[in-house]
Amino acid sequence: MAAEYCHFIGAQTLVSDDLEIIRRVLQGEIDSFAELIARYQQHVVKITTRHVPADRVEEVAHDVFVRAYTSLSSFSGRTPFEH
Repeated sequence: MAAEYCHFIGAQTLVSDDLEIIRRVLQGEIDSFAELIARYQQHVVKITTRHVPADRVEEVAHDVFVRAYTSLSSFSGRTPFEH
């Protein structure tokens, strides 16, 4: 049970960190978005690999982050950034 609790706390911390990064980006620290890219790039590539041809994975993954960045001001924070 304790290990599960620690995992939950870690997830909550990650979400809080994401929200803090998003807040900084929206306040003009646009370079902070690189932290979200580094954090979620593998996850995005893994999902993208299942849906597009191998020669397009990098391009599509890049597009995902571009769309996320341009939509950041409408991010509600009700769901994790990872979704």
